[in-house]
Amino acid sequence: MQEVAFTWSALGELPDAAHDIRNRVFVEEQGFQEEFDETDRRSYHILLMLDGAACGTARIFWDQKPVMRLGRLALLKPARGGGHGRAVLEECRAQARRMGAHSMVLDAQMRAKGFYEACGFTAVSDVFLEEGYPHYRMECSL
Repeated sequence: MQEVAFTWSALGELPDAAHDIRNRVFVEEQGFQEEFDETDRRSYHILLMLDGAACGTARIFWDQKPVMRLGRLALLKPARGGGHGRAVLEECRAQARRMGAHSMVLDAQMRAKGFYEACGFTAVSDVFLEEGYPHYRMECSL
């Protein structure tokens, strides 16, 4: 059985492991060019650790209080399909609640829409393009 743990960064501190995971998933695998932005400096970053190795990440930040935004949820290939994405998402929701958020929003890639729906999010926009990829704005109550 794998040992699962989460670590949170201080506000604005993008851990090297989170940078590496996002680079591998969003830049190398998916071809995004504008992965790292100013929002990283106003975000809390989470790392998913399996047996002591970082293999997943996400960030949360205030969209407009009391709404937090989730973004950049990524898992390395070996961690996919085992419920770890949902675990990262649930930990982000729990952290947002602890910080006083009442709801959460995100921009989901079209291919991930079903995952977020299964986790309780609802699409609240028509499809829009971000770096040429179709996305939906989604939200959920906390």
